[in-house]
Amino acid sequence: PTSCHIYQGIYYDKNLNTRTIAVQTAVQKNQVCTMEIPPLSEVSFNFIVTSNGSYIFKFYKGEDAGGKDIFEEVEIPVVP
Repeated sequence: PTSCHIYQGIYYDKNLNTRTIAVQTAVQKNQVCTMEIPPLSEVSFNFIVTSNGSYIFKFYKGEDAGGKDIFEEVEIPVVP
């Protein structure tokens, strides 16, 4: 991101026990953008357990050199 990226929300997708999560941004057009990284901020989202087993959270990290999406995957077991 650059100084022209503005936080817009969280992308959240459900597929069985897999949750894909990413930060959504908008880019300001016709602005002078710098590579200065904007200050960090925290946001949260609600998650409701609806089944047994484990959930896999896939956090979007960007793209590789070939343009393929990169995710960090975290498996969280459901403990009764």
